[in-house]
Amino acid sequence: MNDYLNNKKVIILGFGKEGKSTYEYIRKHDKNIKLLIMDDNYQNIKLDDENVTYSKIDYRLFNDYDIIFKSPGVSFKNVDITPFKDKITSQLEYL
Repeated sequence: MNDYLNNKKVIILGFGKEGKSTYEYIRKHDKNIKLLIMDDNYQNIKLDDENVTYSKIDYRLFNDYDIIFKSPGVSFKNVDITPFKDKITSQLEYL
């Protein structure tokens, strides 16, 4: 875990069941990784974690991050992900 995420800027894209599970897994192994949780309902997310920031889904921010954990409920239907497709993974691929 640490080798893959060490010194990386990480997005959790979508904070439903899988996004929450990804968050918990990351925190179980490393409490200091800085995370951006991106969800259209980000205002309703309340975590007691100083290493987390929140944003609505904004694909323009992908350029500023190294790894993006995408939840299955988030669609790329109308988005060209070509410039950052190598950054995108999922819990299923990772674990």
